[in-house]
Amino acid sequence: ANILFAVPGFVSADTDAIKARIDDEFAQGCNIYQTSITDLVRSSFMLLNEEWRVKLLNTICSELDARTTEPADRTAFAELLGG
Repeated sequence: ANILFAVPGFVSADTDAIKARIDDEFAQGCNIYQTSITDLVRSSFMLLNEEWRVKLLNTICSELDARTTEPADRTAFAELLGG
């Protein structure tokens, strides 16, 4: 029983309760791994071969074009890539 929990972050007021829950689940034999969604995406992207990286980037860019996103969205995407 392994769970990967990827989120942008936690509300600081919830951090202690979340850690306690993870500890409780671990005591019952369940491994819960928490990571940043951004870190997970970056790590996963590195595992792709060159062909699939290009396909993924083209798909994301096409989706951004189709949704007529704001310049800030493109800037955020560029920052994520440059991270």
